[in-house]
Amino acid sequence: MEVELSPFVTGLLMSGFWLESSNGSVAFPCQDARSVPPSKRPDLERKMVFFEKDFQQVKFCSLGDLPREAELLFEAQSHPSALTQLYVSAENNKVVIASDAESALDHAKPLALSQLDPLSISSLLGRHVAPLPGTAYRNLKRLNYADRVKVYTSAQQGFVVISDEFPYFERLNRQQSEPSTHKLFELLVNAVERQLDDRDTILLLSSGKDSISVLLAMVELGIQPRLTAVTYANDRDSEESAYASSLCRQLGVRHETFINDRPSCRITPLLNRYFQELAEPCMDRVLIAMLQVADHFGLQQVNIVDGTGNDAYAGQIPTRGQQVKLALSRMTRINRLPLSKLASPACPYQWLFLNEAELFLEDANLMKEQLSKILWSPCDPSVFWSDLANKSSFQDDSDLKAYVRCKFMDGQTYQDRTRSLAKLTDSRPVLPWCDESIADYVFNLPKEHKYDKQQQLNKILIRQMLQERINYPCETLKKRSFSFRFRPFYEKNKEWVFEEILQCPLISDSGRRYVEHIRQRESSERWLVIAQLLFQLAGWANHCRFLRLAS
Repeated sequence: MEVELSPFVTGLLMSGFWLESSNGSVAFPCQDARSVPPSKRPDLERKMVFFEKDFQQVKFCSLGDLPREAELLFEAQSHPSALTQLYVSAENNKVVIASDAESALDHAKPLALSQLDPLSISSLLGRHVAPLPGTAYRNLKRLNYADRVKVYTSAQQGFVVISDEFPYFERLNRQQSEPSTHKLFELLVNAVERQLDDRDTILLLSSGKDSISVLLAMVELGIQPRLTAVTYANDRDSEESAYASSLCRQLGVRHETFINDRPSCRITPLLNRYFQELAEPCMDRVLIAMLQVADHFGLQQVNIVDGTGNDAYAGQIPTRGQQVKLALSRMTRINRLPLSKLASPACPYQWLFLNEAELFLEDANLMKEQLSKILWSPCDPSVFWSDLANKSSFQDDSDLKAYVRCKFMDGQTYQDRTRSLAKLTDSRPVLPWCDESIADYVFNLPKEHKYDKQQQLNKILIRQMLQERINYPCETLKKRSFSFRFRPFYEKNKEWVFEEILQCPLISDSGRRYVEHIRQRESSERWLVIAQLLFQLAGWANHCRFLRLAS
């Protein structure tokens, strides 16, 4: 397929719904989804190739490096709230722009292991995420949160330009939304209705504000007969599970608690399928937990509803601890000194060696010195994060936290685990809080209705909405993260875990000796975290079909 397009095709993914063009090869945006016949509304997760063209030579570049006579062929923008994303492959003289990494790589020649990006691999192990717009591959880029891609041509050469368009810096807040809990709930109900189809539905339910709000929206739509709320717990005395179960009884919703105390051997085939079929590795530490839930409930061809996605626009507040760490980092500059070898994986003060951007990511796992012992071609990811933190676009720490946590952690790690689970089970990922209409409304609320920095309160209007509807105990139910204890899984599968790691072509000889060292320290929770990350990366590198075919 070869498609010539004009700059008219812009804002391609803004609506999430599509109308086919006359030749059926491209999709055009429809601003009002309700006007589109149901037969013309493909699933949001449907694989689509938007642009594909051969050139004599292709390269990624900046606007400043374009030839003066370059002509714009194609322009597209990913969804403002990362509901849908774009992947851009520029390899073997071909540009492919698609809705997912698998489609982009399927239309390009399979990539060899040597074509992986060492910086991204190092960052995936150390920070859980790849430095965007990069991916694990050198010539595959990932766009989210309103990023733009433009394809130019000049003298039969192709030039791909990607720009960062993060739309949720506080200085862009127009403060024009009228605060109304009724309006907010109406938008959430409409978002759920737009994204759900008539299949059975699984809601990943915690006791947190976001997933509880989605539960109420689904009850408002009357889908209780085909809805099951699932709460994941690490023990049987979970306060989170108790509240979720009690609320579901009141609302007439079936509730199940999955307790991570009996790891099943049946998880192995599903985890192997993940390694084989998904082009991009997800380094979320609860990925295995999600697969255990799918195995336990036999998920297949369902709606999988996830309440994540509003942190990007609801207002970020650095915690007291983060504020202290930022102040110490800026005051001491320890992270700029050649002391990283002192920050062993077991060191509880590794944050002293992080720059401002890294402090907003997950806890550090492997620093530069450890990465150099393990990987075949190690890089120092802290250079990327340090450059990022020094960008002039971050006017305050709230903007920096919003950008780092949401563009990287939310857009990659947290939402990827749901998208990955949906792909593996032929299901539909549903992310209601990523709906553009909600994002636009909440982001543009007056700041006093979004957060209170003095009291360390965020999502104020969401809190008010829940208190009005169910008398939600905001003060007693604190924020809870979805956690996973790797030890039970490890104890049942330790030989498999280390076999995958030792066979990984990304691991150097010194890295294999380091892995054997880890085995001697397996009683330590810190070392178990590192073993899990190495296992998830190694399993993907060993079996991913986009790599294996070219090896």
